[in-house]
Amino acid sequence: MARTGIHLMAAEKIKEPSNPRARGSQAKLTPKQRRLTAEFEEIAASIGMDYWNILDYDEDGRTVILESMKQQLIRSEIIMKYTLIDEFFTVIICHFYFKIPKQEFTFARLWRTKKFQIFAHYLMDETYILKKMAIVDAIKEIPSPIKNAIARINDVRNAVAHSFFPENRRRYKGYKKVMYRDANVFSAEAARCCAGGGKRKTRRRNACRAPERTRTAGNRAFSAEIMATEGQDS
Repeated sequence: MARTGIHLMAAEKIKEPSNPRARGSQAKLTPKQRRLTAEFEEIAASIGMDYWNILDYDEDGRTVILESMKQQLIRSEIIMKYTLIDEFFTVIICHFYFKIPKQEFTFARLWRTKKFQIFAHYLMDETYILKKMAIVDAIKEIPSPIKNAIARINDVRNAVAHSFFPENRRRYKGYKKVMYRDANVFSAEAARCCAGGGKRKTRRRNACRAPERTRTAGNRAFSAEIMATEGQDS
């Protein structure tokens, strides 16, 4: 039976991945990983992101559905990247204000103090990313290419997060599409640019609650990713 919309709830538990690329990998997955794979596919079907099942959708609506899936996928990646950058700025600021010389810096300990809770909830949570960048730049100068890259990411994030039709915003009306440097943000070209030309092998946990070594590695990866993505400004 054909699907009539992009938000059809999954009718039954998925026993085998419907994505052909995933079927051959089941023997290599742990039981928990297989459960997560099944859950992920159920979520994807529930929110209309199961592009591999496009033939199950109404024939007349497939093009619109695929366009909607592509936009939703790219919007989520932009917002995720923006949130990660914001998190790294928060970590740097917290480290500056709460690091005690010769003592291990851990957020697990800080979160147990009222002083840090107030700082996090009423200052960091209420400070937008460009202001955090200005604070970090005052702590230690951020290279101009990175600052410019983050400003562009912020512009694109604001467009896709606050407008259902971001291409109609004043900034992009001349292009009739949302541009990230010279590429349409809703394109494979822009996705490759943002990914640094390769697949990401790992995703880190919440940086504010991660061990010091994870945060340090994360900051290095963040800096390298921004530089690889943007290069030097022209």
